[in-house]
Amino acid sequence: KPTESMVLRTFAKFRTFQGKMDDAERMARAAIERALETGITSIEAGGWEALAEVMLANGRVEEAISLFEQTVRLNSKINRVARLPVNHLRLAEACLAVEDYNRAEAHLNRAKELF
Repeated sequence: KPTESMVLRTFAKFRTFQGKMDDAERMARAAIERALETGITSIEAGGWEALAEVMLANGRVEEAISLFEQTVRLNSKINRVARLPVNHLRLAEACLAVEDYNRAEAHLNRAKELF
């Protein structure tokens, strides 16, 4: 199951690059389902991150912010510090997209601290 989730995340990225957003979202959601079945928090976090990327690329920025925040919570919970700076950078990018400059700066500073 962990492998299935990771493969689905990769397909979600490919579909996003191809502009096939419905397929990308469907695959990212399936990746989350498979991840939840494993009970492995890092795999689950990766699924939420993949869905957040799809939402951000699709202009659904508020949803992306919420999903990236979920990813930060999960990665923090398991002390997966290698992904946290990237999560905060993506949050900063999403905050910039909705012109929330203070939050964007806070996420950039947090990423810098973690790097």
